[in-house]
Amino acid sequence: MKPGAGKRKGNAAERDLCRRISLWITAGERDDTVWRSASSGAVFTVRNKAKKGGYNTQVGDLCSIDLISAPFFKKVAIESKHYADLQLSNMICGLPSKAEKFWLTHKELCNKAGKEPWAVMRQNRKPDLLFISNTFFDTVVESCKHVLMNSAVAHFPRMGCSIYVLEDFLKTFPYAELFVG
Repeated sequence: MKPGAGKRKGNAAERDLCRRISLWITAGERDDTVWRSASSGAVFTVRNKAKKGGYNTQVGDLCSIDLISAPFFKKVAIESKHYADLQLSNMICGLPSKAEKFWLTHKELCNKAGKEPWAVMRQNRKPDLLFISNTFFDTVVESCKHVLMNSAVAHFPRMGCSIYVLEDFLKTFPYAELFVG
């Protein structure tokens, strides 16, 4: 891969994720309510390290650019990451993994910001995976009892997360049932 190509691929993947989350929030009506956050969340990280408050809206790689998606991003922070190998088999065996390290770091930052962590991780030639907290998973189950589970879900109590295939989650669980009302 040429120098810089990985960054361009990552930027393109984040833009595509913005489009998919926008479509999910608006029930397929709009693809432009979510965009990449300033410096991909670096504002929050830098201010947090300097022990300066504020900027809780800047945690994560994505942010709302429309009133329609604003309520979602008041509650949730989404980070996006691509690895050649997420090392999921390590997670299953209780061994350290890149995915676990990324998730735990994001979860800690979200706790400081008072937001629910969502991490979308991609591995070469595999679908995007959505990591959510087990607390949020309980909300999903409670809010959508009538929805049949159309996707596999893996639970990792040690990490405090559950993992879905992102597209299955977005198709199975309507935004309005999880965040509205």
